[in-house]
Amino acid sequence: MPKVQKLADITDNVKLIALDLRNTLIWEDAAKVGMALDAAQKAREEVAEKLEALTPTITSIEGRQRLATVIQTRTVYLPAQQQFADLVCAGNRQEAEGVLIDKMGPAQLAHKKARDELKDSQIRHIAATVKEGEAVFAQAKLLMFDLLAGMGLAGAWLGCWITRSITRPMNEAVAEKVAAGDLGSRCLRPQH
Repeated sequence: MPKVQKLADITDNVKLIALDLRNTLIWEDAAKVGMALDAAQKAREEVAEKLEALTPTITSIEGRQRLATVIQTRTVYLPAQQQFADLVCAGNRQEAEGVLIDKMGPAQLAHKKARDELKDSQIRHIAATVKEGEAVFAQAKLLMFDLLAGMGLAGAWLGCWITRSITRPMNEAVAEKVAAGDLGSRCLRPQH
């Protein structure tokens, strides 16, 4: 789940980047444009940190391949963002709009697709792990009931054995006294 959360955080930041960069085309106020560019840069840094933290945690072959695709699509998307930001800062809004449509848009979609595929593979992995855990729990529960039944049977057998080990010698002793003609044996009667 922490991996999926990191991917969700990355996706949120990428959405913020796209929104802030698009806002730079809408706003005329240089201060607002500067704030949007700063916010986009901060979000890019957070994405880089999250990807760096995520990388060592993904260990499956499929996950590593999908992560490599995320990183590769990001390396295409980042220069398009920078080119767009440079054009906005230079006041070339029309060229920036062309970069937004021709370069950034397709790069953003490819990056989103790669992130979604990685997230989906991690969710499938979580679901498989949950099923595996449920199966192990069911086996452990069955084993526990089997052990409990076995202990009950062993306890019953032990109780019978102890009872027989005590009563058999006493019965034999009484039988010997009776065979010897002593019918007044007091070994089984309480003494007053």
